[in-house]
Amino acid sequence: MKGKSVNILEPLEELGAILKSGLPDDVTFLVSAIDPDKRRSFYKTLTKLADTQIFDQPDLNRSGWEENAGEIVRAEAKKTRFRI
Repeated sequence: MKGKSVNILEPLEELGAILKSGLPDDVTFLVSAIDPDKRRSFYKTLTKLADTQIFDQPDLNRSGWEENAGEIVRAEAKKTRFRI
């Protein structure tokens, strides 16, 4: 029941409110989480307010994961101007 208890949800809502009010320009805020619940308001608030990067681990049990991984690598390579 990770991330579903009141002990987790209430502080995340408070943190979301702090982030909405704005952080000083010299502050970098980093969140590292395993499998965040993308349906929760904190996640949605965070993606609206900040540059977010998600590094999901590929599901190696699903067919076609190789092609999906290849697409991700090609897209990232284009961003950095590498040729594949």
